[in-house]
Amino acid sequence: MNSRPHFDKCQRQFLVTSYERNKDKPNTYNEVMAEFSQKFPGVRIPDRTTIYRIRQKWYKEHTIDNLCKGRVGRKATVNTPENQERVRNILDVESALPADHPNATTARVNDLGVSKSSFSRIV
Repeated sequence: MNSRPHFDKCQRQFLVTSYERNKDKPNTYNEVMAEFSQKFPGVRIPDRTTIYRIRQKWYKEHTIDNLCKGRVGRKATVNTPENQERVRNILDVESALPADHPNATTARVNDLGVSKSSFSRIV
């Protein structure tokens, strides 16, 4: 896990504007890093890759916000109360079918729209 702190919005904005101000100079990244260290003493200085990525995000996404917030970590689960109720209903219907009925297991997946493994986790 990366324990390095993220740059706040003000710092990311400064990196973009500083790069734009210095982009015609031969040592653009060095100039940006020097200005950053003067403007934000005590904060770790971003490396060239970080400056490049923040700048690219500005050009592509038109934002400097940290887009990872809210989109990281484990994906949303299918084990919702609605799906649990749907599984119970399917199992009730299947309990009325004979054990060797060919559509018993395929009905689970087709009617619910969830994978077999998700169905098993809900059961």
